[in-house]
Amino acid sequence: ALATRAARRMDAHLPDLTLTQYATIIWRKLTPTTIFANCIAVIWIWLVSRYVRWLRRRVSEGKAVQDSAGSAAMTVGTTIADPEVRAAAETVYSYAHMHHKLERTDGQRWDGILCLCSSDLRVARHAARLHQELGGWLCFSGGMGTGPHSGANLLGWTEPEAVVFAREAARCGVVESSILIEPEATNTG
Repeated sequence: ALATRAARRMDAHLPDLTLTQYATIIWRKLTPTTIFANCIAVIWIWLVSRYVRWLRRRVSEGKAVQDSAGSAAMTVGTTIADPEVRAAAETVYSYAHMHHKLERTDGQRWDGILCLCSSDLRVARHAARLHQELGGWLCFSGGMGTGPHSGANLLGWTEPEAVVFAREAARCGVVESSILIEPEATNTG
């Protein structure tokens, strides 16, 4: 009964319109900005799906994505030989890159840096560089991961991503006493 009353209240403010009339109202509310944003979202999804298909094909063919040093690793300086796929990946990166700057106006060092782990060790290296510039503690948060892009599934890691990232940061010169490890996290969703 409560659900029926709530549904009646929700519908009370809506006039009786046909589907065509509703569609006309929605169409009139669309602005060039919302249309552009939706087009960008569709392009983004298409580019990412194309890149994922290319990556899956490479893996199924037994071809690893090679880094600039020639070793088979997706995590360090990944290069893409196919110009079409590279252009698509660069478009996605350029769209997602926000050009944010991390700086404090009061001249103080940061309290700390939280790094969300993944299978990409470049993130750990970047966090180590930020730590050296900005100071404070450096916390790596990441468990074993269960997704297709996790370190366990992609690279066969047997330790939580946070532990692997902490080891990489220590290799980059971060003092171990300033590293915090949170190895139980599952995801950010």
